[in-house]
Parts: sequence; C-alpha cells; structure tokens
Amino acid sequence: SEWKSDTILVTTSTLLTDNVLLRFYFEGRGGNAIYLDNICISDLSVLSMEQLSNELNLYPNPVSHELTLDLGPSKDLTGTWEVTDQTGRTYHVKGRYEGEKLVMDVAHLAQGLYFIKADVNGQVFVSTFVKK
Repeated sequence: SEWKSDTILVTTSTLLTDNVLLRFYFEGRGGNAIYLDNICISDLSVLSMEQLSNELNLYPNPVSHELTLDLGPSKDLTGTWEVTDQTGRTYHVKGRYEGEKLVMDVAHLAQGLYFIKADVNGQVFVSTFVKK
C-alpha cells in the first residue's frame, strides 16, 4: 500500500471568512479504498475583522504610495508581515519602522484589493487594503 502525506495551506483571503470548508474527494478506480488518518487543523489565532478595528490601524486606505500599520503605544511589531492578493500570491513589500508604526512602500503594486498579515507579539492580525 502507498501512503501519502500532504499539507494544505489556507490563504490569507480564506481566513477572512466566517467559515472554512475542507472537502476531501477521492475517485476510486478498480474498487480501491481511501483512508484519511491523522487530520490536524491548527488554530492560528487569527482575529476577526471586528477585533481588528479596535487593535489595528491601517491607513490611508485606499493607498497610493505608503501604507502605515499603526499598533498604538501599547504594542510592538515583531516577527514578519506578508502582503497577498485575492489569489494568494505573495508580494515583496519593503517597510521601515517608525516607533510603533510600520510604514510600507506599496507604490509598485497594481490597483486592487490586498491582504496584510502581521505577527504582533506572537498574535496574527489580518486586514485588507485597496491599492489605487
């Protein structure tokens, strides 16, 4: 018998919905059976959009050149940040720290809707912005 191990990465845009549905599909050829074993779904502690509005300030939105992520005086940005589009494609965005703010250069991005995921002291924040 052959065993296969696989990992499914859920994109940032999928995390912005209330529900995530995983469907396992197998088409048997010749009467073969499939067994699903050791399925693990991890909680990434992603906050809802309502929680974000109280804790994360992203401006200006829509943005042309520089996008500022302001966490306020009580938090420090540690770890990484990631910018993706609706298809899940990740973009390299340079940024600089100014106190409790992260200022990112998004001038090179095409017009459209983007998602930003930031690690703030081990807690993951996800928000959207529009590049005009």
